[in-house]
Amino acid sequence: MYKELIETFPLYRGKLCVINTNSNGLLLRKHDLELKDKELYASTIDGCIKINNSNYYCTYIILNTNNSFTPITHGVIAHEAFHASNFLLSRRGVIIDRDNDEAQAYLIDWITDQIHRLIKIK
Repeated sequence: MYKELIETFPLYRGKLCVINTNSNGLLLRKHDLELKDKELYASTIDGCIKINNSNYYCTYIILNTNNSFTPITHGVIAHEAFHASNFLLSRRGVIIDRDNDEAQAYLIDWITDQIHRLIKIK
């Protein structure tokens, strides 16, 4: 199984690539990534993506909804969206401040919506 969604981050540029797969082989054939874990479950990776002969900064969120041992939950999605927002904002030089976190909150909202566009969970 392999499904992906690639979108451009609003305002900050760069790409978000959400992937739902249970196959390292399919994932690595499509994307030049270094996977830390051999077992696919949920992870967020900062990297680069090539689209139409152009390279873009990319944050990858990789999920495996076929993993029956540990299912993907709304909490897992929120967790990975938080990591993705930190990667992007850090790359863009945005200082995260708990007294001024509206930009990060909106970004997490957008990232979460993109994940839900690709996968449906109960």
